[in-house]
Amino acid sequence: MPKSNSTRTAEAQQQRQKIAKKGEKYGPSTIYLQVLGSGARGASNALYLFTDQKRYLFNCGESTQRIAHEHKVKLSRLDHIFITSKTWKNIGGLPGLSLTLQDVGVPKLTLHGPEGLDELYTATKRFVIMKDLNVSTANCTPCEDFEDNVMSVKYVLLGPHSLLQTPNLQPAKKPKLDISPDTEFEEFLHDNTDYYRRDSVDSNKNVKPKSKPLEKGVDRDTLKNNNEKVLQDLQKLAHCSVAYICTVKKRLGTLDLEKCVEMGVKPGPMLGQLKSGQDVMLPDGRVVLSKDVKTPDDPGPVFIVLEVQDINYLKESDFKLHFDTEGNLRENIPALIVHYTPPHVFNHPDRPPHPTQAASAQRGYIPAAQRCERASRVERSS
Repeated sequence: MPKSNSTRTAEAQQQRQKIAKKGEKYGPSTIYLQVLGSGARGASNALYLFTDQKRYLFNCGESTQRIAHEHKVKLSRLDHIFITSKTWKNIGGLPGLSLTLQDVGVPKLTLHGPEGLDELYTATKRFVIMKDLNVSTANCTPCEDFEDNVMSVKYVLLGPHSLLQTPNLQPAKKPKLDISPDTEFEEFLHDNTDYYRRDSVDSNKNVKPKSKPLEKGVDRDTLKNNNEKVLQDLQKLAHCSVAYICTVKKRLGTLDLEKCVEMGVKPGPMLGQLKSGQDVMLPDGRVVLSKDVKTPDDPGPVFIVLEVQDINYLKESDFKLHFDTEGNLRENIPALIVHYTPPHVFNHPDRPPHPTQAASAQRGYIPAAQRCERASRVERSS
């Protein structure tokens, strides 16, 4: 008799946790980016980050799973998805991908991006059933960074300055009236009616909807104006986006056994301490420095993923630490910048300079909206 889905999912989750624990102590040795959705006309946005331990996805438009399957890209080890903006080209593939991740045993999925990404799952809860997958949203603020054993991610909020000054990009407060202007909208969001039940549909066939009468003292024009104001505020929030400055963890240098023998280090726990960067003391009192018996650490590359919807949203100060200038460290200069920015903004004459404006020709950009639909690969070993 075949196993039930819940039992199979639980076993897959346990297997994933065992594999994840093995790689928690080590940084990635191989990393590359693969463009699954270029954002060209007729194509969605999707950028796949592969490491030998974890997988990450930046934006998840429609047909992301199909393209990943065609190019033999495995999405089963995803734990984090980074969304630049709440547009359908960026989030259209989330419901289907979430169901697939749940089926293969992913216990938790974290969404990074503008506030309100979880509303997509609220709107699709009737047909996207998440019983074994916990979908949560990260608090993407400039004060809080995401970090794991693979990389650290800094959030940069891009949007109207008047909205970014408010904490957590909260929408404007709704007017306090006896009847809230968006009460019906709230009732629509929290509607618990099962529209797939035949009896409920048949019973409501001949029932005409009754309009709710307004209470005394409430003007229809006032409610209409308040509704329009709330709608405008929500539309402003829809223009907000999040840029991601990603720094891959450094790769530790290799231990030179010949130098260890010359220093008098015997096989044992001391070799592991030296490899991890710790200095050790020999029985005769001599101190062996880790840097003397191992190769230098390889700093991880930096790459930026951003989507600028308006030229006024981009501030040079947000990326000043990553400009290729004399005052900044070379390890902070991004190796790659991936743009999901519209062409009219990317080519705007008043656009601030890129962080790598004076960088070498090896560093480049991907103005994704101007690329072809075919996926391409950008590889780099760290």
